[in-house]
Amino acid sequence: FKTPLVCVTLGEEGSLAWCNGREIRTPAFQVDCVDSTGAGDAFRGGFAAACLREPDGDVEDALAYANATAALNCRVLGGRGGLPTAGEVDHLLAAQQHM
Repeated sequence: FKTPLVCVTLGEEGSLAWCNGREIRTPAFQVDCVDSTGAGDAFRGGFAAACLREPDGDVEDALAYANATAALNCRVLGGRGGLPTAGEVDHLLAAQQHM
């Protein structure tokens, strides 16, 4: 992104970002949460991955991808064992769009 961007994770309330003078709220994904350890790290990794996959993509899409990554990471005990694959994140995003 060519403008300053600030992101804040809000746990089960999703995330909040400021970009181009606008506030962007992105809802969390509902999963069976076992342990939220590492969710913030997973969010940041998911955001970076989304930006690398779609360099000209929308910040809203990158935030949704980051939220999905963080949510899926919470399915297992521990901070690293639950990191999802790109396919798992894409599947959750697609399923959410059909709701």
